[in-house]
Amino acid sequence: MQHPAPLACQAVAADGEHDAHAALVHAAARGDEAAWTALVQRFAGLVWETVRAYPLPAATAASAAHMTWLRLTQNLGQMPSPGHVGEWLEAAAHQESRRAVRLHDRAAKEPLSAYGDHHE
Repeated sequence: MQHPAPLACQAVAADGEHDAHAALVHAAARGDEAAWTALVQRFAGLVWETVRAYPLPAATAASAAHMTWLRLTQNLGQMPSPGHVGEWLEAAAHQESRRAVRLHDRAAKEPLSAYGDHHE
């Protein structure tokens, strides 16, 4: 199922913001907590709005959002275009959400007997 980008996400950064975003990414990659906090404050709404566009229960959506942020921490130092961190986060949120939908759908189809009967 293809989900369109939410309206607020379609224009992630204006022309002059890319340099500021790149500076935040570089600083966060060096361990600057204030830069990390600024990235989270700037893009938390984008990540959450992207994830919530998928048919997921709230807890599963929250996990997908957390995985998106985890992936960012794992990739901060090697982003090819750090000024486009918003676009990167949006794409990562879509990927994590699609993965969560697949896992959720698979779990919903799995019969309970597949987990064994552990009544004692």
